[in-house]
Amino acid sequence: MYALEVTRRVGKRFLFQRSIGVHFCNLRCNQELANPQLWMFPCVARVSQPDTSVRLFQIKSSASSVAEQNRREDSDIKLEPKSHRFLPNGLRELNNELKNLATLGKAKEAEDLLENAIKNSTISPNDHSFTTVIHAYVKGNFPNVEQEASRILNRMNELFESKRVDTRPNYLVYSSVIDAIAKSKKTGAARRAEAMLRQMQEFHETGTYGTDIKPTIVTFNTVIDAWAKTHHDPDAAKRAEAILTYMQELHDSEDSDIRPNVFSFNSVIHAYAQQKSPTGAAKAEYILNWMTKNSEINSDSSLLPDIITINSVIDCWAQCSSIDGATRALELLDRVEQEYVNGQSNVRLDRLTYTSVINAFAKSSARDSAQKAEQVLNRMEYQYKSGNLFCKPNAFAYNTVLNAYAKTSNSVMESERLFLKMKSAYEEGDDELMPNVVTYATLMEAVASDNTRDAAIKCEKYLDLLEAQQEKDYSVQILSVAHYNIAISAWAGAALEDSGYRAEQIIERIERLPSGHIKPDLYTFNSAINAWAYSNSAQSARRALRLLRMAEGAGMTPDYISFSTVINALAKSDDDDAAELSEELLHEMSRNYQDGQLSQKPNAVTFTCIIDAWAKRGLPDKAEDVLMVMERAYASGNKDAEPNTVSYSAVIEAWCQSRLPESFVSAKKSFGSNEKIATRRA
Repeated sequence: MYALEVTRRVGKRFLFQRSIGVHFCNLRCNQELANPQLWMFPCVARVSQPDTSVRLFQIKSSASSVAEQNRREDSDIKLEPKSHRFLPNGLRELNNELKNLATLGKAKEAEDLLENAIKNSTISPNDHSFTTVIHAYVKGNFPNVEQEASRILNRMNELFESKRVDTRPNYLVYSSVIDAIAKSKKTGAARRAEAMLRQMQEFHETGTYGTDIKPTIVTFNTVIDAWAKTHHDPDAAKRAEAILTYMQELHDSEDSDIRPNVFSFNSVIHAYAQQKSPTGAAKAEYILNWMTKNSEINSDSSLLPDIITINSVIDCWAQCSSIDGATRALELLDRVEQEYVNGQSNVRLDRLTYTSVINAFAKSSARDSAQKAEQVLNRMEYQYKSGNLFCKPNAFAYNTVLNAYAKTSNSVMESERLFLKMKSAYEEGDDELMPNVVTYATLMEAVASDNTRDAAIKCEKYLDLLEAQQEKDYSVQILSVAHYNIAISAWAGAALEDSGYRAEQIIERIERLPSGHIKPDLYTFNSAINAWAYSNSAQSARRALRLLRMAEGAGMTPDYISFSTVINALAKSDDDDAAELSEELLHEMSRNYQDGQLSQKPNAVTFTCIIDAWAKRGLPDKAEDVLMVMERAYASGNKDAEPNTVSYSAVIEAWCQSRLPESFVSAKKSFGSNEKIATRRA
């Protein structure tokens, strides 16, 4: 006989030891082991013998035969899910099998196992048993998880009242139901979760369920977080703050178990962040200051704001999209930087902090917003070079500054300078600064905004650069149809005689790409149609109409922009049949709209272009007919087709220029209709 010392292992820790007498030959467990089931877990066996080395064994023990070897070496018995007919031999085995099923989200199987254990054995499930089944429904993402959790709570109450289980629902069970409600994402879930929290608190204060019903910090935080994630309730942030205040009041009344922690405050800040308003941002900063004060009063550094707190408040100000918001975000950045230097805070700012401030200036309308955004980027680079590795600038930071410059006038030079700096850093080995899809799109939009031939040519040169870079590595997608669309728009903006031709050449360029994963989209064709519409070429209208049909042939459904732009090109055309063609397109749009193509709904611009086409050809009666169709379309419910001053003025001018005998009467009639529409709007 040898003494075999068995030690249960959990990770690298050893929880307890016991000596078991074993037979030397086959290491069978002796009858001394009173409850062999207790030992069905991985363990380390050490044979103690003079002058012998330590050997490791996997112990297998069973009441009558060798039991199933457990394959996992952790703190819990994790068995393969068994049939619902399986009956555990003890509470421990029941709870572990329930946990195993819950981990897999098999809620129905877990509940069946619980019910079978109640009906067919002497086991009395405890709070962990019911809580685990509720967790299984949450884990399984059941659509009716709230109802299922409430049903299990009621079932436990029923079993306790009938003395079939020894434990009544306690804080664990109620907290699990609250968690299920919060995660159901149903309308009003946060409000119902709060109602159950208050019910728990009431039970605790009145002693209805004894002392084991008291909500914990986790319970309160779950409800606060539920409100924080409620996006369509205007009172969500206020409710989250009210619960936070209640927690603080409980703590101040010497309930030391309940004290708001960092998660509590951060969740309320997140709730105010959803408002995306100056009021919400101001409240978020108020919560931040409350946290700091709380930490000072309690002399507890664990209550100090963390990096999540700081970044959330700064982002609140950034979402305001205003000069004041950007200024407040920068002030908070300055404050936290200084507090860290002075040793007043252990929060070291990271990449997200600086990028949020950059974004705040990019979204603001300040004249110097782009310059200030770049200044913050430079501070970010200085912090990184000074040793704060969490502040390393990346492509997103540069792209945000590029976007700020793109929104300003005369932005091309600054945008290109910043792009070259970024590209140079990438070529020197900084992979995080590789220009990406957004980089080139933002740069090209800034260049295209010049609306000149040089700008359009430069956009095509960036396409050359993109294509060359993409050919080197197809594993990273940096080229997209958006880049080609911007180049086409650049030619449309230049409004040159050859703009339409150059736009079509870019479409052909897309079609020649070897990869085949980039194809022209509707925006591509609309931009090219626009390029023809604003060119001074004699072929503009015909080529624009041809592109419209090409889009249809490629399987696309042209929208009202496609049709209206072609109609506009026809209206300006000198072709004899241009007016007839434009009116045919209008009828085609109307038919398609009535058949369900909502994107082809004619609007006031569409009708007015056709009125102009007939007026240009000296046919005011035709122009007035279109106006009448326009009025009927508006009366039938197409609110986008409401005749306006431009529409009536076009008809009046058509009659006046025609010099026909009835011109004065017809023009006066149209003028009267215009006065009526003006009165209706007033």
